[in-house]
Amino acid sequence: MLRYLFGPGKNNTRGGIHHNPRIIAAWAYATCGNLADLQPPLTATGRHSLRRLTGLLEQPVRIGFNPPALLVWHCSVHNHPDDPIMSDQQWEHAATEIVAKVGLAPHGDLSAVRWVGIRHDDRHIHIVATRIRQDRRTAWTHSDYRKAQAACRELERHYGLRRVGTHRTASRYPTPAELNKTTRQQRDQVPRHQLRRLVRAAAETASDESDFLDRLRTSGLLVRPRASTNPNEVGGYAVALPDDHNAAGETIWYSGAGLAADLTLPKLRRAWRSS
Repeated sequence: MLRYLFGPGKNNTRGGIHHNPRIIAAWAYATCGNLADLQPPLTATGRHSLRRLTGLLEQPVRIGFNPPALLVWHCSVHNHPDDPIMSDQQWEHAATEIVAKVGLAPHGDLSAVRWVGIRHDDRHIHIVATRIRQDRRTAWTHSDYRKAQAACRELERHYGLRRVGTHRTASRYPTPAELNKTTRQQRDQVPRHQLRRLVRAAAETASDESDFLDRLRTSGLLVRPRASTNPNEVGGYAVALPDDHNAAGETIWYSGAGLAADLTLPKLRRAWRSS
């Protein structure tokens, strides 16, 4: 895990290219000193030497009581592309709150697990922990996803970041390939974000689905209704920007569900009926 996080990364993958990988947060005992002391040094080949950091993280594991089979806990934490760039100190606070919330390293618990927060990108960090506490007991991470999400909602309020909805209404995050393509083409906005904004604006002003589809076309979007098993009803829709193509020159389409969970046609129909 550390070898990947401190490595160069890969373009057009989930992790993207890694820039200046560094430790921005660590377990309580380590933060009594200087985080720079934990930073893996560069070797003559330009790669990071991870032996010391790995040894420090694994020390409790070697003396743990009946360690579990899966020893490493890993969490990738992203903020919204429209949010301001957070500082290392802000990300340190975020990482500390998340590991506390999930129960790995509660505030003030000097016997908690050893963990580090690693940043190699402007908009996200990785948290890596070994699951054996320094008092040799196992740290169990029941419902860690739900607890980590709750911590993120609190951090969004604290820093005034874009509030992410629940899984029923949440917007779909762009893939690294989409972000890389947006940068490469020098676009002002990721196509998925631009489409979501235009589709939501049309949905909020439309009176029904016919009006909705007309408004999408008027805004300059390509619109492709999807057939339903009911011949008298449209099953769904997809939209595209006229100038957004893949490497083969084909138009890239996004379904309503691909933009946000509340932009599917069935959910829009319910919203129009209720209003």
